[in-house]
Amino acid sequence: MDDTYGSAPVTVGELRTLILEVVRAELAAIRGSVMDTGTAAIYVGLAKQTMYNHRSQGTGPTAHKHGRKTVYYAADLDSWLAKRIASAE
Repeated sequence: MDDTYGSAPVTVGELRTLILEVVRAELAAIRGSVMDTGTAAIYVGLAKQTMYNHRSQGTGPTAHKHGRKTVYYAADLDSWLAKRIASAE
């Protein structure tokens, strides 16, 4: 029995891209809810520590406090990403 999935092996980079696409699709389903720092980091494709660094330097997306937790809204993350994306031209 053949256990391969397709004709060529999948690289780590390709696998990471596929996983991020699935996670972003799942996160898009919860657009109205809030995300903690870890979930927001996955949403924008950064490490959790990078999100902490951006927040402490004042260069990150708009964060909100819910009690003692710091949370993010998808609309704020999307807006922040749109400002960060440079044209490839």
